[in-house]
Amino acid sequence: MEDALRLNVKWSLLELSKAINGDGKTTPNPLFRVLVILESDVQGGVAQVEFSPTLQTLASVVNDIGNHLFSTISVFRHLPEILIKRKFQRDPIHIIVERDEDIKKIQAQISSGMTNNASLLQNYLKTWDMYREIWEINKDSFIRRYQRLNPPVSSFDADIARYTEVANNVQKEETVLNIQFVLLDCSHLKFSLVQHCNEWQNKFTTLLKEMAARRLLELHTYLKENAEKISHPPQTLEELGVSLQLMDTLQHDLPNLETQIPPIHEQFAILEKYEVPVQDSVLEMLDSLNGEWVIFQQTLLDSEQMLKKHKEKFKTGLIHSADDFKKKAHNLLEEFETKGPFTSSAGHQTALEQIAQVRGVLNAMREEENSLRSNLGIFKIEQPISKDLQNLEKVGC
Repeated sequence: MEDALRLNVKWSLLELSKAINGDGKTTPNPLFRVLVILESDVQGGVAQVEFSPTLQTLASVVNDIGNHLFSTISVFRHLPEILIKRKFQRDPIHIIVERDEDIKKIQAQISSGMTNNASLLQNYLKTWDMYREIWEINKDSFIRRYQRLNPPVSSFDADIARYTEVANNVQKEETVLNIQFVLLDCSHLKFSLVQHCNEWQNKFTTLLKEMAARRLLELHTYLKENAEKISHPPQTLEELGVSLQLMDTLQHDLPNLETQIPPIHEQFAILEKYEVPVQDSVLEMLDSLNGEWVIFQQTLLDSEQMLKKHKEKFKTGLIHSADDFKKKAHNLLEEFETKGPFTSSAGHQTALEQIAQVRGVLNAMREEENSLRSNLGIFKIEQPISKDLQNLEKVGC
């Protein structure tokens, strides 16, 4: 019975060895189905391509088959051990079988076959290294850096298309293949990689949509608000100055504004190309952009003519005010020279009061003069300092 059990274990292990190593004439047939997966729950947080079950688990299962066989036959005992009451000196059958040199050699062949296959499987994993950046790079951090670079729309198009190409290349990889006695199933890994490609594309298209909508809204708001400001008729000289400065700024910015419009249309064209949904309100704003640009340019032309008329109106009014001021200054000087406290009949107190009164009028006129000179400066008209006021200061004030 001992020989029968030994041969049974030996033949069982030989069959396993043939399944692992082949018979020397043909390659082994698939014995185990192993999934190739992208394992994300690993130490350090970076996903890795792994086998399921792992190679360690597979090796443990195969290498333990011998132990299971020895354990199975351990229930068999030598007949004398059963029949004779005194202690039997020979080792148990399963221990004797386990020490058999032929069986040990077969076990070594099985272990060697597992080791060689594990090496081939590990080398196979390297074929997926070309896709590592798909899952290793932090998408959110990359997109934040990408946004700071303010890339042109052509870069968005190229990067989005690149991940379509990568996903296609992944799909072209073999889904099922044999490596000796192991049947590898890569469907899970390919699905995970395609998902990562889709996530990358979603990150890029979301960023592009946000940037395009923001630029469109900024330009729309700029055109609308400044059109309202520049078309408002100025009511004061101060408002006229602000409007003229705004007109200079807007006219200077016109070429730059015009160059912003085509890239916005290109951005939304890329979004349409990749079938990215965009809010209806944003699309309506986009459709009206070209018309708003034409209206804005016409508003500048109309406002320029309006400001010229108001400028001439304010200029004429200021010139009249300047003439009136000259007359008023001359009359004040004549009145003081005629009625001033220059005779001995004027009392001391009366003279001081009269001088103080004239000085107050003089200070008010100086303020009026400064205001006139400042306002006339807007029209590049130089107003000389009043000689009459200077003479009045010399005479007695």
